[in-house]
Amino acid sequence: MRIGSAIHGPRLVAKLMALSVALLVVPWLSWLLLVEMERALEAMQFRQQLLVAKGISTFLNGREDLFADLPIDPEDYEALYARPITGSARLDGAIEDWNDVDSHVANSFGARAGTADGSFDLSLGDRDGWLYAFVQVRDDVRVYRNPESLRLDGADHVRVDFIRADGEDGRIAITASQAGVTTAYRMDAEWRLAETGAPERSVQGHLVETDEGYALEFRLPLDMLGSRRVFGLSFVDVDDPQTRATRAVTRTLPTAGEESFGLVVYRSPEVLKIIEGLGYAGYRIMVIDTESRRRAETGGLDLGPRPPAETNWAAIPRGAFLKTRQWLEALTAGDADVAQDGEGAAEVIASALAGDPLALRRHAGE
Repeated sequence: MRIGSAIHGPRLVAKLMALSVALLVVPWLSWLLLVEMERALEAMQFRQQLLVAKGISTFLNGREDLFADLPIDPEDYEALYARPITGSARLDGAIEDWNDVDSHVANSFGARAGTADGSFDLSLGDRDGWLYAFVQVRDDVRVYRNPESLRLDGADHVRVDFIRADGEDGRIAITASQAGVTTAYRMDAEWRLAETGAPERSVQGHLVETDEGYALEFRLPLDMLGSRRVFGLSFVDVDDPQTRATRAVTRTLPTAGEESFGLVVYRSPEVLKIIEGLGYAGYRIMVIDTESRRRAETGGLDLGPRPPAETNWAAIPRGAFLKTRQWLEALTAGDADVAQDGEGAAEVIASALAGDPLALRRHAGE
């Protein structure tokens, strides 16, 4: 008997088990490698963004004059931001020519805002020293002004009340006897008659009829509002063309109550000019003050193209993959400075204002 005949190779079962382990270990090691590469790229991007943010904050440090023009207590005012207009902004009752329409987020006002009779949506923009407003009114009965009547409160109209540059109360009524060019008047304290009878030609507007009511676009000089840039806007709804009685008045109301002005224009053109001049192309930069008020914004957020619509059979494996990916990421989580999807931007902003910069990570297409 030869010695070599007693030596046998591994059994088939052992070979299959070794192959199975290899098939499990190799993908796992590959996943860990991809995770480490992703972390390294995220850390590099985070450091780059942090350097940009620190550079901008250092540039703005000590410039209290850029942030001291708004009220101290933001709870007394309705938060509304007037975005810079880069388009032509023709007064034609349309907002499409302002520039990126999606960037002009409208605030809704009125009971059950968005559906109620007399409610309206308001968008603001500023350009070359002018404040532009686009008002989308819902009104089931249109009543225009009677041009032969001296009373200006007997028809549908928009009111703008504000504090003038001299500190006195200012009142402007924007009226129309038909669709088209509007006429503005400085009003008395009762909002009934014009102070002088002569139109306020510095306030220009255009009104068009819509399926829901009106679309009004108007502009007024910013210096008319004084240094604090506060004002309130109201829509007066008149439904009976015979009695011309006021049915309802929908206002932009602050949290403090009806005695205060409804809006503060959250705009800092000087800050916007500074961040636009820094040359950070491809970045979305937002400047937020210590009261969490947005003072300037430039650029956009591009998360890439949306994935094509999936059929039901394709959505099942995709959902399973995403759940598996979340589980694997939970096992391999490491960087505490990287916020996972689902966490709101409010936490990131609060952390940054507290002096602890934090990154918010998003996955495109999820």
